[in-house]
Amino acid sequence: MKRITLIVSGVCGAGLLALASTFAQQQQSQLVRSSAVFEGKTRLRDARTKGELRDVDVKIQNVAIVGGQKLESFGLRSDAIRIVQLRGGELITIIGGKRQERQEGEFWTVPAGVPMAVETKDDTASIQVFEISKP
Repeated sequence: MKRITLIVSGVCGAGLLALASTFAQQQQSQLVRSSAVFEGKTRLRDARTKGELRDVDVKIQNVAIVGGQKLESFGLRSDAIRIVQLRGGELITIIGGKRQERQEGEFWTVPAGVPMAVETKDDTASIQVFEISKP
């Protein structure tokens, strides 16, 4: 009887490990969820060229980052000027080597060519990113 109990326990344990592995792989693929709100072109006045209108690409996206993550980058264009808002949760950014804790509702900018890394605390953080770049 003990032998049957041990065999059944072993089979159940192996099954749980297989399920846990599958669940972990699904979780890793869902660490960052992004949805585009707007993507297109517009024209802006360029103060450097006496107010001439110039075409720019604009992308607005909502990004949710699962809690407990440290991400070096997550698909943002490096050649774009970025305006970011923390919409919910807790977030730490590393921009140009400077580490800063962000508050819900806070806006910040990231210059073109400067990477932005993020770290989330226990909760999922939600940000909205406006990217403006030359076409």
